[in-house]
Amino acid sequence: FQGLLRQVQGLSRLIEDLRMLSLRDSGHLELERVPADLAQEIASVVHAFEPRLQQRGFTLRTQVDLPDRVACDPVRIRQALMALLENVHKHATPGEVHVLARVVEGTCRLGVEDAGPGIPPELAGQVFDAFHRGDAGRPQSAGGSGLG
Repeated sequence: FQGLLRQVQGLSRLIEDLRMLSLRDSGHLELERVPADLAQEIASVVHAFEPRLQQRGFTLRTQVDLPDRVACDPVRIRQALMALLENVHKHATPGEVHVLARVVEGTCRLGVEDAGPGIPPELAGQVFDAFHRGDAGRPQSAGGSGLG
């Protein structure tokens, strides 16, 4: 139930992001930073995705080296991690997937690494453009809004 609740919260936040897209050009993205157990937030998302990823032949590995509390927006972090793991599920070559989190020079870094195939170089500059879809030939019915 808790995992489902977190996913609903993440989706609610995504809907709110649609309203906030008009603020994107100003460089304003609203964050609600609070002290959070980021390791636990990451673990809950990984736990929720692990069965689906295992069914497709992925093995999840986590390496989290974080302080007990991190000032962050835990809902946004979960949202981003869910989007990354969903992209792994849809697009990556089955194999090991590494979810990494650590502090580098005072900044918390979270990453997801998989076996590829990766983002084609010609699309790398567009991955953060709202509503941009890498495969223009893929039908809308295949899913995805371009907000991931």
